[in-house]
Amino acid sequence: MAGSMICRIVEGLNVDHPCLAFSIVHRYGFVPVGEPSVLIRVHALRRTEAIRMLEDFLHRLKADVPI
Repeated sequence: MAGSMICRIVEGLNVDHPCLAFSIVHRYGFVPVGEPSVLIRVHALRRTEAIRMLEDFLHRLKADVPI
C-alpha cells in the first residue's frame, strides 16, 4: 500500500518539478538509533528542481503515507 502511494506522489510532483529519476529506499523493522531509515535520490537537470522535488516529497510522505 505504501509503495503505490509513494509512486502516485512522485508522479504528481514530477509535473511541477520535472526530474529525470527518483528512487527511494525505506527501511522497515528495527532501525538502530542514528542509522538512516530513508534513502532518497533525485536526478534532475537543475539542482533547484531536485531540491524542490525532495522537499515536497518529504512533506507529502510524512502527511499521506502510513509508515
